Amino acid sequence: MCPFCHERQIVLHNGKEWTWIASIAPYVRYHTMLVPKRHVTKVSELTVSEWKEFNLLHDKISDAYQQKEVTWTDTDEEIENIIFAWRYRRRLKNKKLNTQNLDHLHLHIVPDRDHFLDPLSSDRAHEWDYRIFQNIL
Repeated sequence: MCPFCHERQIVLHNGKEWTWIASIAPYVRYHTMLVPKRHVTKVSELTVSEWKEFNLLHDKISDAYQQKEVTWTDTDEEIENIIFAWRYRRRLKNKKLNTQNLDHLHLHIVPDRDHFLDPLSSDRAHEWDYRIFQNIL
């Protein structure tokens, strides 16, 4: 059963096609999510109407983060940038945790700052052959 479809969320804004919610399992302070009201699993399933509202909400949410004086937990430094990101999971079963990952498409919105993604970055990130993806589409 999908928690986005069947469980109560902390709603920040209810649109026609999307709901902006506070994350109940945040990565960082001010972690929110944008969730389509319709249960979809891929970006390619979004309708024209959903994309139109997404574009409006993207701008409004970006403005909302800028209007409020939100700060980082560790430094109280003002948050100036945000990241909008969704991920595609090839497998929904999390073998390490023995849990089921969510298949309902959702967009994470988290604060960003210099070096925030360093734990994900690799010194060798540039060492790959781009040709593996060239001309395959």
